[in-house]
Amino acid sequence: MLTEEALILLATLGASGLLALGVAELAWPSAPRRPARRARPLPVARVEPLTSASATAVAEIEPAEPAIEVERAVETASDATPAPIPEIPPRPPIAGAEPETPRPRVLPVDTCLAMYKDGRFAEVVSLGSAALEVHARLAAVSDRPHEAAALLDLVGLSKRELGDREGARDAFRAAVLDAEPLARAGYVQHLVGAVEEVVANPPGPDDADADGARVRELRGCAAALEEALAVVPGDPDLTSAQNAVRDALTAACEELAAASSAEIGQLTAQAIRSVQDGRDGEALEALERAEQLAGALPDGAVADERREEFERRLWWGYTKVGLRRVELENFDGALAPLFRAIRLGGVDEDRLTETRSALIRALGGLVEARWPAIQQLVVEDVAGARAELEKLSAVLRGATQRGLSQDDLGDAFERIVHLEQVLSHSA
Repeated sequence: MLTEEALILLATLGASGLLALGVAELAWPSAPRRPARRARPLPVARVEPLTSASATAVAEIEPAEPAIEVERAVETASDATPAPIPEIPPRPPIAGAEPETPRPRVLPVDTCLAMYKDGRFAEVVSLGSAALEVHARLAAVSDRPHEAAALLDLVGLSKRELGDREGARDAFRAAVLDAEPLARAGYVQHLVGAVEEVVANPPGPDDADADGARVRELRGCAAALEEALAVVPGDPDLTSAQNAVRDALTAACEELAAASSAEIGQLTAQAIRSVQDGRDGEALEALERAEQLAGALPDGAVADERREEFERRLWWGYTKVGLRRVELENFDGALAPLFRAIRLGGVDEDRLTETRSALIRALGGLVEARWPAIQQLVVEDVAGARAELEKLSAVLRGATQRGLSQDDLGDAFERIVHLEQVLSHSA
């Protein structure tokens, strides 16, 4: 049986062994107390240094670690350099999409160019004209007016291929006005080419209005060149084309005047014969055609004396037709030719006196002819009588606006006033 001293020795040795084992385990642990925690993936963002506040927040969320591990983590994070913010990579291009640079066109210039190269001129005109009408302002406000100029030029080239000389000229003119200075030279050459084609190729002789059509076309060319020279002053090609157009226009006006003078003379002579033969309708057709020709003559195309001769013949023809119809008591039919005659009488008092006299007779006869019918309507239909009376009053007022006076139509106006009084008493 062990003595008390032996038991105390054994207990002391056991405690010492346990103490040694504890120290050894603390210094060199045989296994981790818990599985190691995996690091979480960092988002694509700037990593800020770990502050004491953030460390506290982490400590509140994560389970407690040994004090030595926490201290090492804090020291490592504090000494680490913050990670830079990664750049955002460019977006990969989408299949079929146009690149962002250069910017996509507002107008379908490329499409129309491809169609033009394929000879699809009518399609270029159709698509280009529609696009210009809808989107031209958009091209201007988007700081790309040159697109409108390029499309106008393509439309002009296509119209020229289709034989539309006027349309091509107008498109080229607009392109010159809208173009940027560096691109304008090409459009100027196209405009000059279109004008030179007009100068060199007048309308065919089969055209009934060939002379008039040529004058109108040349005038359009002159106007287009003048507008182009306003933005490109002194351009030698435009100036040369302008001189060529002026020479051609002078010659065309002389030819037109000669042809028109001859035809006007024939038509007025025909009208005179028709009046004498009692064919008023044929006379008026010839006079109206002659008046149209005279009115279409450009200023300066004929001498003033020649133009006055045209007007004198026309005045005579209309007056004679009016007088003939007055004599036949066709008062309504006499008014139109007499009103034309008084307009063509000019300042010649002899002519105006004769025409005024015929008009006074026609208007007096008209009132006299309608008087019985209106009086009958006063009894049967007051509203109808008032409407007819208003029509007659309108004719008389119109005559006073075309050269006659109240005194000239005194008798006619007195009858109108009398009928108005009768109507007022019947109402």
